Amino acid sequence: MMEFFPNRISTFLFQSDFYKYDIDKNQWSLITDDTSTVGGPLLIFDHQMCIDPDKGRIYVFGGQSLFISMAEGHVPSVSEKMYSGLYEYHINSNTWRKKKDDIAASSGSNELKSRSSHSMLFHSGLRKLFIFGGQRKGSEYLNDFFAYNVDTDEVEIISTGTCPESAIPAVGHTQRATIDQERHEIHVMTVRLILSHDYHNFEAFLIVFIGLE
Repeated sequence: MMEFFPNRISTFLFQSDFYKYDIDKNQWSLITDDTSTVGGPLLIFDHQMCIDPDKGRIYVFGGQSLFISMAEGHVPSVSEKMYSGLYEYHINSNTWRKKKDDIAASSGSNELKSRSSHSMLFHSGLRKLFIFGGQRKGSEYLNDFFAYNVDTDEVEIISTGTCPESAIPAVGHTQRATIDQERHEIHVMTVRLILSHDYHNFEAFLIVFIGLE
């Protein structure tokens, strides 16, 4: 869906609909046609979602918001890259709450730097979201690694990804991650694009983060 705001520079805001699926009934149902009107995020892409099955919550972090501007008489174009913060959705009460803004829009030490194309996993025993890598503003690639405690609202920087002795490889594309909660390990499969003047090449990495507790 799309809303139109008349102005000298016209702005289009695409709405973010939200559905749930009943496995037993094989049926989809609409929760809301626009999460941004009920406290949730704007329409975003390249974000990550995790579910807390014990407390019935869904966490949504990062991704780019879709804002499109159109000057009079011109074709619409993406005007600005905006990154979404961290949101918490309570399944039982059907309510949203923003937990963190993008660090670019606020200041302080206990912040989360929003990004897209990252990995995010939830450890229910430790009550933490683990976030690794991602991309921001096209040319800023991230390979930092941090944890966020969903109960205490604390951010823990595990690695900035900038230390020479760091075992974390350079940033990759199309990464996939999984978590082993019993062994307290995270496994990340990522591919790095290597550029040179005469060829392009790819390197694949399997990263294992151990000792998460």
